[in-house]
Amino acid sequence: MRAVRSAWILLKEMNLMFRPVRKEYQLNERMYGALTGMSKSQIALTFGEDLVQQWRRSLDVRPPSLDERHPHWPGKERKYRDLPADKIPKTESLRDTMNRAVPLYKEDIEKDLRAGKNVLVVAHYNSLRGLVKHIDSIDTENIKSIEIPTGIPLVFEFDENMEPIRSNFSKGAISGSYLAPPEVTIA
Repeated sequence: MRAVRSAWILLKEMNLMFRPVRKEYQLNERMYGALTGMSKSQIALTFGEDLVQQWRRSLDVRPPSLDERHPHWPGKERKYRDLPADKIPKTESLRDTMNRAVPLYKEDIEKDLRAGKNVLVVAHYNSLRGLVKHIDSIDTENIKSIEIPTGIPLVFEFDENMEPIRSNFSKGAISGSYLAPPEVTIA
């Protein structure tokens, strides 16, 4: 719901509330499994900082699974009742998150971009990290260091072949540019 509320705020501020908002589960945040509901400090104390960093930054390492009986299992939420059980993850790596988000990008978002439309994607940290990895073909090692600041739009432009055009304001492996300096934090 955070991303949906953020989209509503953006549309209201731009006087575009009439625009449709598509809510797609593929852009949900990564499922952190049994870590769900725990604070970062609890997780670090329980599992150790090194393992936590592997879970957070690597492409393929998953945290322990969340049992379906756990109170935080998303399959209990009304918004997922029509989703097949195999589409509700019990844990995910960044690659798993990408395997959800990138097909949506290729099938829907890219189609709109090819049609010349401007598309605003309001999503969560890891689904955005996965999309950036895909768009910019960032390798497995470099994705570990990619940070996506909260609340700062990242703008990409593409050529006719849907290859990203590197902005004069791009930094590092990301071809897009932020609409505010990345060190700015927006609450």
